[in-house]
This record gives sequence, structure tokens and C-alpha cells, in this order.
Amino acid sequence: MTLAAVRHPAIFALPAGAGALTAFVLGTYPPSVALAALSIPITACALVIWPWAALPVATVVGTVATQALGLERVTPVIAVHGILVAVGFVAVAVRAAFDPTWERRVKTRADVPMLAFAGAILLGAAYGAAAGNSHHDVLVGAYQLGVVPAYFFLATHSLRSPSQLRAGCIAFAVAASAVVLVGLAEPGRHGGLFSALALPPLLVAAAAKTSGLRRALVLAAAALFALDVVLSAYRAVWLATLVAVTLVFASRIPRLRRTAAAAFVVALVVAVLGIGLQGDLRARAEGVGVAVHEPSGYRAAEARVGWEAFIANPLLGGGVGHVESDTYVPGFGVTDVGPEYHAFYVTLIVNLGLVGFVLFIWPVVAALRGAGRGRAGHALAFPALLVGFAAAAAFAAPTDGHWELGLLAALTLLAARFESSGGGR
Repeated sequence: MTLAAVRHPAIFALPAGAGALTAFVLGTYPPSVALAALSIPITACALVIWPWAALPVATVVGTVATQALGLERVTPVIAVHGILVAVGFVAVAVRAAFDPTWERRVKTRADVPMLAFAGAILLGAAYGAAAGNSHHDVLVGAYQLGVVPAYFFLATHSLRSPSQLRAGCIAFAVAASAVVLVGLAEPGRHGGLFSALALPPLLVAAAAKTSGLRRALVLAAAALFALDVVLSAYRAVWLATLVAVTLVFASRIPRLRRTAAAAFVVALVVAVLGIGLQGDLRARAEGVGVAVHEPSGYRAAEARVGWEAFIANPLLGGGVGHVESDTYVPGFGVTDVGPEYHAFYVTLIVNLGLVGFVLFIWPVVAALRGAGRGRAGHALAFPALLVGFAAAAAFAAPTDGHWELGLLAALTLLAARFESSGGGR
């Protein structure tokens, strides 16, 4: 669907308004501030036209923006991602309001469980604020948990047909490829997440009824992502990818196994040649060996602090935003620990207790049950990724939160629904 399908004339006020706002802002504020401010309405207008791009924008573009702006503190990072997610919801709402041909949102069996988890987060935030947790810590804790239902519902609202799911996946893969290619030879530990998310779907896409140049391009992209996962030197990403690829291999589809093997062979050849010819790539490869033997350091100690806090309040936790103040952490010193404890499930049970843990597991299990058995294509890749990232979340807590858990739960159900209905348009 394109904007030509929109019959309501009011929709055309959006680009006109954006143009007027552009002229005003550029003439009033410094260029850097003006461009940052203008990116919001411009993005909103673009997403009204292409709502299926809301997720690639919120994920890939959001990460690139935080890196380009040099943002490292939690507050500005979650602000950028939160704004882009909000813009996505607004754009989808505008499209649904003015486009009579816009498909109805796909209802899934995980909707009610995910709403229950979102409600628990809101109640936990109120409880945390009432318990005296600082407003900043409540906000950070709510974001760390709230991204799961936020991305789930953004996916089910913006991807309403097989063609939109396909377009969103292609946009994500193209954007992720560009990010990987730019950063492939940059020294240090980085990347891996987008590649891990894109690799299994690309493997099953290459194993589908593709041939010739298209299959070669998909295989090359899969090999690129496989190489980036290895060079990322993040053990949580390795674990998520290993579990997902293992489950894909367990499908017992011969063509899929051959495709995966071919992609990994290409990645190995490229790695060997690249490491031998490119110094920066060699430095990244050396970092992989260091990461394998790197101790957990203060992260394990912070997780232990969180576990002890959970034991003190096992049922409801300490409320969203709970912090253990002035705590000695080996390898780090005396510091405030929380509301994020460097392990997602520890963060979850400290902030929301066992009740929150059960309410989180409920929609994940519902998504996996909705995937069914004997699936192929994306309906095979997404549940494999969901299991992989759910396992890896026990050992990681990224600054921008585990949004991939909500996203993959939604994609698992959407792909299963579209596949069972024959693909559609």
C-alpha cells in the first residue's frame, strides 16, 4: 500500500505542516539542534507512508543515532529510542485513522498476556514511586521492562499483512547490512545484535524457492551477518545465535541445512582472507579470543546484589526503580546498584518479583505455542530466535533494553498466522 490509497484529503496536511515547521525551525535554531528537532516530524511523515518501516527505524536507526551523537548515558539513550517508538505508534494511528483500506491489526494469542505484563510494569512503577524510589530510577526501570510490550504491540500494529512483514524484514536486513559493512573493520567490540536477528531469517529465505542472483545475494548477506556475530565478541550474542541456528538445523530440512552450511563456509573464507589482508579486521579477531577468556567482573557481583534484594522481597520485588544504595561491588567499589542488574531476569524479579516473572513468561510461552510445530520459513526462524534471545537474556542487560524479546514474540505469531493463511498479498 502507498499513500495513493489514502482517500482522506486531511492526510496531505502532514507533509505541508512538516514543510512549514522545517522553514520555521531552520530559521530559529542552530543547525544541529534544528536538524535533530526536524527529524521527528519528518520521520513521522515517512512512517505514515511506509508504516512497516517503524520497527527498522526504531531499532537500527535509533542505535545509529545514539552512536552518531556519542550518547552513552542511560537517560539520553532511552530517550532517543523511546521517541522513535512513540513516533512509530503515532504514525500508525494516523494511517489507520485516514486510510480506509488499511488492514485491521492482527490479533494474537499473546495480546492479553502482554497487556497483563505491561499493566504489571505500570503498577510496579507506581509502587516503586510510592516506596520512595527516585523518579529517574523508576523511569529507567520501567523502560528496561516496558520495551518488551512496546515493541510487541508496535510490531502487531505496523505489520498487518504478509507483504508488510516481508517489507519490514527486508528493510531491517538492508539497514543492518549497511551498519555491519561500515563497522566491519572498526576496532573494538561492537555489533552482532542486528546480525544475530537477521541471520536465521536469511538462512531460511535462501533455502526457500530462490535461485540465481537472488540466492547468491541472500547467502552473501547471511555470511556477512555470521562473520559479524563472531567478531562482535559478545558472549550473549553468541549464545542467542548458537541456540537459534541449532534449532533451525533441528528442523531436518535438508535444503536449509545445506544453505546454512554454505553461508558459514563463505563467512569462514571471508574471515580468513580479511584477517590476513586487513589489519583492523585482524585486531577485531584478536578481541574474540580475549572475550572468550574474559571474566564476568563486576557484572556477576551486581547480579548477586540483585538476587539478594529479590530474596528480601520475593513476591512483588522492591518496585520498579529499586536500587541497593552504597553497596560494595568487587572490582568496582562502593556504588549504587540498580535498577538494572546486568542480567535481565534478575532485573525483572528485583523490580517486579515473582509476579512480574510469571507475567513475563506468560506471553513468551503463548508466542511459542502459537508458532506450532513443523513450520518453515520465517515461522521457523522467529521462534528459534525468541528461544535463543530468551536464553541469552539471563546473562545480559543492554542499555536500550531487551526490545528484541517483544519484537520476536510478535514476529513469531505474525509469521505463523500469515503462513497458515497461505501468505496472502
